[in-house]
Amino acid sequence: MHSIHRKVLVTLIAVLALGAVASASASASSWYVGGAELSSPSPVASSTQMVEGITLEFSNYTINCTGLELKGGELLAHNGGQVEHMVFTGCVLHAGASNCTLSGGKIESKPLKIEAALGSKSPEDTVVFKPATGKVFAEYSITGASCPLAEEGIEAEGQPTFVLPKGREESGEQELLVRGKLTGGIGIWTLGGAVKAKLTSTKNWSFH
Repeated sequence: MHSIHRKVLVTLIAVLALGAVASASASASSWYVGGAELSSPSPVASSTQMVEGITLEFSNYTINCTGLELKGGELLAHNGGQVEHMVFTGCVLHAGASNCTLSGGKIESKPLKIEAALGSKSPEDTVVFKPATGKVFAEYSITGASCPLAEEGIEAEGQPTFVLPKGREESGEQELLVRGKLTGGIGIWTLGGAVKAKLTSTKNWSFH
């Protein structure tokens, strides 16, 4: 009986040890800039290069955007970062026969914080954009006399998770696959598209 108890105890200790190692490994992941682990803020260039047009889709409605800006963005030590405003620009709402218009042709986020993590397979990484305070990611308005989506001051909630397909590889530009969902108004909008982002220093960067 004592032998069985000892075996169970040893097994539990081994499981806990493996969990601690995995946790330590995950927490040790960090941004790297110019080949060195990031220790001070590194600004991100506001403009991005469009790779695939950005879309927000809900039912038979689609918002197509031609640009994405990361205003006041910077990477912070370890896996952090922040963006004053993420702005989807050049946006047009396609609503079939409905007369719907996205006010201002853009969606501008609230201040956001960034949390990076290793992806499910190398060299992929993920970056979560979370509202710095509260749950509201962005606020926008849709107008149109016959538009079923028409509403002023729609509060969209969500924490979009972008994918860096080659985030663990050093590069001056990292591709960001725009992914995630935003809940606002009468629907849940699914994000799509891809852009390339770089640092204002133009140095190579990665996360691993």
